[in-house]
Amino acid sequence: MKNTFKTGFLSLFTCTLLLSCAGNRIFSPQSQNDIINIYHEYYNIAEVYFSLEKYDKSAEYYSKALSSKDIYWQSYNGLAKSYVYNSKWNDALPLYETLLKRDPDNSSLKASMAYIYAQSGKTSDAVKIYTQLYFEEPQNVTNLENLLSIILYEKNLEEGEKYFEILKTEFSDNKKIDQFQKEIDQLKKDAGIVDSEPKSESEPVTDSQ
Repeated sequence: MKNTFKTGFLSLFTCTLLLSCAGNRIFSPQSQNDIINIYHEYYNIAEVYFSLEKYDKSAEYYSKALSSKDIYWQSYNGLAKSYVYNSKWNDALPLYETLLKRDPDNSSLKASMAYIYAQSGKTSDAVKIYTQLYFEEPQNVTNLENLLSIILYEKNLEEGEKYFEILKTEFSDNKKIDQFQKEIDQLKKDAGIVDSEPKSESEPVTDSQ
């Protein structure tokens, strides 16, 4: 606990120093380089706040750093992540849409978009992206797990069973198989579906005559 407190205190102290330096330069800039350095300091402050999980503050300073062209996209990406980590889905979504337009083949950005859609209740949009990701990267089990999770959340039993069979076949040692099986069994129970079970070999056969 003490070490955690010290780390936080030192990090905040670093922020204070940076703010002080930035403040001095704002009032008496010596050159264009000084102004540029201010925005870099804003970015550094944002990074410290982000590491401290103070996402409101990191978003504030990433926003300030956007004024610098040379670190614009770094700051933009940091701002987008700050919104995600702070569960501000409506703020994060347009930023990730812009990032994805710049880099449409970036699977990490696609996964982030799908996650944001899922968390904001837009599950059908999330399913579309996770389905696309699965077919683009069939060996990435995380995409398949996320796709299956949302499909089952939507209570789509038919699609759920389809992708569950893929999971069991392609990733037979996956640790989430039992969990998904329970979810599917519950959906069947809720729908009144009962699996037919073969008779046991020890069960006596009755004569119908």
